[in-house]
Amino acid sequence: MAAYTLIVVPGKRMSATAVQEPPPSFRLMARDLSAVFRDLEFMRTMLLVGVPTKVVLTGVVICALPLLLSSGGFRQEDIGQVLMIYAACVLISSGYISGFVDRTKRTDDVLLIGSFLSAIALIAIGVFGPSGAALSSGGNAQMAIIAIILAVALLGLAHGLVNAPVVTHVASTFTARKNGAAPVTATYRFLERIGHVAGPVVVGQLMATGIATGKSIAWIGVAILIMAALFALKPRQKFHESEVSGS
Repeated sequence: MAAYTLIVVPGKRMSATAVQEPPPSFRLMARDLSAVFRDLEFMRTMLLVGVPTKVVLTGVVICALPLLLSSGGFRQEDIGQVLMIYAACVLISSGYISGFVDRTKRTDDVLLIGSFLSAIALIAIGVFGPSGAALSSGGNAQMAIIAIILAVALLGLAHGLVNAPVVTHVASTFTARKNGAAPVTATYRFLERIGHVAGPVVVGQLMATGIATGKSIAWIGVAILIMAALFALKPRQKFHESEVSGS
């Protein structure tokens, strides 16, 4: 990547008339972080919707779900197909919901529905996971497998309701209107990575305590449900412009 950057990206030449250099990037980041941390709506969205969704993506979909399906006797290629069902449903719902959000601007409602559906899907995966593992137990096992696949599809549809609208939502916060949408959404994307890192850690710790994989997924679903309920509560406190700007 370093070699590619040196070859492809053109160098920046400072003109003789340049008077002032731009501030260092870490100063810009510190300024943006300070602004968004004072924005209640931004923090509410990030902590209750954005970061938990990424925790589910890396901790459940990428980490725990393949372990659950593998322990249930699913072949590797079948596990890959189940994960592709999740990815396909994310693409399908994202495509439709993006236009709806652009027309209605109802990002709050869409994020709330996506969070609730995500919680339901996770609880269903956790409940039916151990039952679906016994492939030799006949019709009940087949029904459990179908339930798992439908739950994974529902999880993909739910995440499609979150991925794009959450960025639109943070771009409409007061801080974004004041400081510009680009730095605020970039800051959100940076902070969102906390969820990417925390996902496998959370699932790993749950499994390390002796909790079965299916139960770990179900408990994560309960946590997402609680966060969705908290997100449904509209904050009463509104920060004034002076508080956001730090003046």
